[in-house]
Amino acid sequence: MKKKILKILAFVLALCLLAVVCLFANVMVGNPVSKALAKRSAQDYLIENHAGEGYEIKKVAYDWYNTEYLVECAVPGSLDRHFRVDTDFFGRVAYSSYEDDVLRHGNTAERLNDSYNELCDAVMCSAFLPSEIEYAFCRFIFESGPEETDSEHPSGVLRMEDLQTDADYDICELAANAGVLSVGFRDENATVERMCEILLALKKTADQAGFSFYAVNCGIDPPAHSADDAVYVWGVLYSDIYEEGLIDRVRLAIEN
Repeated sequence: MKKKILKILAFVLALCLLAVVCLFANVMVGNPVSKALAKRSAQDYLIENHAGEGYEIKKVAYDWYNTEYLVECAVPGSLDRHFRVDTDFFGRVAYSSYEDDVLRHGNTAERLNDSYNELCDAVMCSAFLPSEIEYAFCRFIFESGPEETDSEHPSGVLRMEDLQTDADYDICELAANAGVLSVGFRDENATVERMCEILLALKKTADQAGFSFYAVNCGIDPPAHSADDAVYVWGVLYSDIYEEGLIDRVRLAIEN
């Protein structure tokens, strides 16, 4: 009798351990049933909301951090028409990124930033500059807001509503009006004079490479020194980078 009870207890304990393992695995890696439900729900969502637009399901992935299934939907051959549908374990749709990614041109903006950064990497890797580059990246400045006439809209920003899905853009042309180059250097000579040399070299490099930017953020960090010894400037306009009076403009930028 005692042995029988022990066997039952051992069996119950094994079932409990198995249940814990299955529950843990379900949370960490998901399960095929929920994955199938997610795909089916996403298909129904596409039929109900985007019929005739050409969207197809590309991939279903599990996000263990948020315990959700992420279904990627896209129009084959399109650069910007793709978005994500999130579902829970029961296949219930919790979120769609369609409005942000497609309607509000989030994908288009991301594509432009990626292309701008690729161009930046190619130019900066081969650039001859007076100091060692620590980092260099670019981005466009985007804004969302009410419609404005061209005469009222300032340079230095791109309006999200003006972007066109799948359009072929001239990256350098856009960058000249709304591109920001951020670059950092390592140099023992962290001075305003060195900053002027670097800015002039950056402009020369950009002109020679057909690269462009509207403004630049630049920093010089001396090796093994405190941040108090560094020199930083933000938002120096491309049009303000020329030798005459540059040191005064840089000093003013540092102060501001």
